[in-house]
Amino acid sequence: MAFGDNQLDGYTEGEEPLVFHYKRGDFRKYESEQCRNIATGVDAPARGFFKVLVASKGNRILFITMMMCFVLMLVMSIFSAKSNVDTIGGVTCELTAFSFQDNVYASLKMKKFRNEQASDGYRNLEIAFSLLDADGNTVAEYETIYSFDMANKEEQFVRSTFTDYEAHSSRCVVTCGNDSRTIKSSVEHR
Repeated sequence: MAFGDNQLDGYTEGEEPLVFHYKRGDFRKYESEQCRNIATGVDAPARGFFKVLVASKGNRILFITMMMCFVLMLVMSIFSAKSNVDTIGGVTCELTAFSFQDNVYASLKMKKFRNEQASDGYRNLEIAFSLLDADGNTVAEYETIYSFDMANKEEQFVRSTFTDYEAHSSRCVVTCGNDSRTIKSSVEHR
């Protein structure tokens, strides 16, 4: 038995080794045209990110569908109502809450609604803050009555502080006359 890199293996002693002779590319004539085009690079896929996205009809349809979904999500996020902002009695209210050093600070920012006519009157707002745990149970409450000055163009605030009971979200019910709105906000942990 012979050993080494140049030694042929696979035949018995005394026989001639079997040698194959062929022309390069001669087997291509037996392939189908589609396989030949793939192997020689005639039907090579498009290069580049955007070219691949629009290379075939299916890719174009998929790309257009993705763009339409993206635009729809963008429009919905811009025009959808926020759960922590609402308008009642010509006053726009925005609720924010955050937790810091074992306390939860809830703040209701109020300003005159942009389309509301200027007046010298006051709007009496009944404000009820509530802290909610992860299960939605009320763990703390605070109620107050606030006279909102409609002539004042600056923002006005009502704030409340609670002891942190692992609060998950805050809720504020604002009542003006017979109209009542509920505003919700999650508690940020800082």
